[in-house]
Amino acid sequence: MKRLYVLGVSLLFFGISLAPVYSQKVLTLDQALETAMQQSPQLQVVELSLEQQRNRLVAQRAGLKTKFSLDLNPLRYAKRRDFHEQAASWFNSENLTSSGQFVVSQPVLLTDGVLSLRNNFEWRHASSDLFGRSSTGEAEKKRENKTSYNDNLFLRYDQPLFTYNRTKLKLRELEYAYENAMIDYALRKLEVEMQVTRKFYALHELQMGVQTAEEELKNQQDSYDIIEGKVNAGLVAKEEFYQAEVNLAKSKSKLFQSKLSLANSLDEFKHYIGMSLYDDILVFADVYVTPVKVEEQDAVDKALANRMEIRKREIELANSQHEILRAEETNDFRGDLSVQVGLLGNGEKFRGIYDDPSLNQDYSLKLSVPIWDWGERKARRKVAEASVEKAELSFSEERIRITLSVRKVLREMQNLLNQIEIASQNVENAQRTFEISMERYKNGDLTSIDLDIQQRQLSQAKMSHTKALINYKNEVLNLKIQTLWDYEKNRSYFPHQVFENFKGVRGLKGFRYFKQ
Repeated sequence: MKRLYVLGVSLLFFGISLAPVYSQKVLTLDQALETAMQQSPQLQVVELSLEQQRNRLVAQRAGLKTKFSLDLNPLRYAKRRDFHEQAASWFNSENLTSSGQFVVSQPVLLTDGVLSLRNNFEWRHASSDLFGRSSTGEAEKKRENKTSYNDNLFLRYDQPLFTYNRTKLKLRELEYAYENAMIDYALRKLEVEMQVTRKFYALHELQMGVQTAEEELKNQQDSYDIIEGKVNAGLVAKEEFYQAEVNLAKSKSKLFQSKLSLANSLDEFKHYIGMSLYDDILVFADVYVTPVKVEEQDAVDKALANRMEIRKREIELANSQHEILRAEETNDFRGDLSVQVGLLGNGEKFRGIYDDPSLNQDYSLKLSVPIWDWGERKARRKVAEASVEKAELSFSEERIRITLSVRKVLREMQNLLNQIEIASQNVENAQRTFEISMERYKNGDLTSIDLDIQQRQLSQAKMSHTKALINYKNEVLNLKIQTLWDYEKNRSYFPHQVFENFKGVRGLKGFRYFKQ
């Protein structure tokens, strides 16, 4: 099949805008796409969501590193008055303390435990009334002051037993969430690319419509001038002149409406790609069509291998399987083991508080044994299993949907090639017919109404041809997005650069798109 092409909008379009010509900026499709990728409001929202997920993952991984904390209580003063029953008297007490706690803790990802080293230091000055008896045996109350230093240094390990590793599961889910966010971002970029391209070509079509309307107005003006001369010479009736006036007015109205539609669409396009509404632009498209040869099975295989929606379904399935783990944990047998070993030193002076230290040990095993839960655990497991089945069905249906979409696009591309051939032939035929009709009109063998019909048929044929070319270009782009393979350039169309940021989060393994 010979190469079919039309050289898009030429610089003659500088005359169609409602604004001054000299201030217009000519915008190509590549420039429009570049602007949209940098300034599109739709992409900016998705980028913010992606950044949120990334920071959540970074925060979770940072939480697995060693933490150092220092809690200080510089001053605490307490004064109390209590009743001493044995002495049957009231007594006063005062306490002045200053303390601090230094903690080094390390979560253990492998076991879901926590290892911590703690040092608690306290200085205390106490003053209290003491009751006793004098040498004569009489009861007496004395005041006593005492200062002491205490330091407790111990190592502690807490380990959950008979349960799943919550730390690993949380980390994996955040990795999935970040990967999912990047897939959403990549899909949105492809969607924006598709929408920008379609809107760009729609503007091109509107500009072609303006050009066609201008040509139609010129032909109507020529027809009007011809009939005016004939009426003045008395060669035709005035009714023909009146009809020519009506046709000329309709052509002027059509041109104005075409320019109005173009101006409105330009505003919408500028907003979509993130440009200022006050930028005066004009799109310039070089539309050509070269038939793309594609084997159906090859296109389907590439789509199933590359489409990111399939990975989203895999993540959905993995997350639903995590719900089974949580359901199993409901009212389940579990245990908690705690081991604490340390030294306690105290004295009335800071120096020497560890001259005679005490060895402190604390071992604890706590078990939780469910007896009867009225079927709650079983019901929750069934809910989780149903979610897994739904995710599996969704995964299977996604593959079928992708296959159907690719097959549909290939059929539509073939249909559009046929439409282009037909539309091209229609333009040639309509052009010849109009030229013949114009000669007949000049010779007085054709009325203004008949010539107007031929003019409208020519305009419709040109617009149909332009539309067929644009539709084919859109379907070629649709095929690239459906398969993530550029068949025109025979190379991958997968957005690898979107996933490069994933490597910036250390410790992530097995990310699917590193290997593409």
